[in-house]
Amino acid sequence: IVGILRHDLPEIFSMQAKDGSVFKCSDSWVKTFLYDQLQYTMRKGTRAAQKLPPNIDNVCLEQFLRLALTIRDDVITYPEFLVNIDQTNII
Repeated sequence: IVGILRHDLPEIFSMQAKDGSVFKCSDSWVKTFLYDQLQYTMRKGTRAAQKLPPNIDNVCLEQFLRLALTIRDDVITYPEFLVNIDQTNII
């Protein structure tokens, strides 16, 4: 948001309000703006597990082979189709 404002309205950061204050793009302002205008709420990211399984090497190998098999069988040639393979399932 700050980048867009600096590009489109750079004067907004130097203009003074009646009380002498200047515009600041604080975290709370951004959250309020995103919610009011876009109905977007900030969420906390998920945390990784604290302990790794004892067979971590085997788990990683199996995951790699599953991905390789999927890429081969479904003829996935563009890396954009495997953007985020963690628990959020964003493609």
